[in-house]
Amino acid sequence: MKFFKALERMTSAAAFAEAGEWDSARRIVDEDRNSKKILVAYEGEVVNPQLVEYSVGLSQRMRCDMLFAYIAGNRGKAEAAPRRADELTAAFQAKNAELFQRVAKEGIVSRHVVLFDEFYHAVAALCDSIKRLEFVIVGCSEPSAHPLKLHVPYFYFK
Repeated sequence: MKFFKALERMTSAAAFAEAGEWDSARRIVDEDRNSKKILVAYEGEVVNPQLVEYSVGLSQRMRCDMLFAYIAGNRGKAEAAPRRADELTAAFQAKNAELFQRVAKEGIVSRHVVLFDEFYHAVAALCDSIKRLEFVIVGCSEPSAHPLKLHVPYFYFK
């Protein structure tokens, strides 16, 4: 049984590593696999502050960790993509530091990743790789453009 759990962790980490998210891959390998999670996938370089506040409040009520995923599209696959991803994650964390520190005291973990892929494909890949995913909050401009076929509930946040 331990072998299969380790294999699941490695598969999840591999998905992030393939997307160039080396730090996230390392964290996934080390993270507590028993915690419930909420995925907040968004596009556009600036995340809606109401989306962050809503997600944090929901995670507090449900006692779930949060993974915020900025899906940058295919336009960042150049050599500078990892540096750009680090910059975007640092800006996101700095902007929401006080809020995330407050929920961290309650034992809620929040992470931010940047993926360079087509939006709906990236969301589906994340859902397949994250264990104990409770649901997904999708923050994108055109919710009817492509129906998501996920194994977890999801809704669009405008």
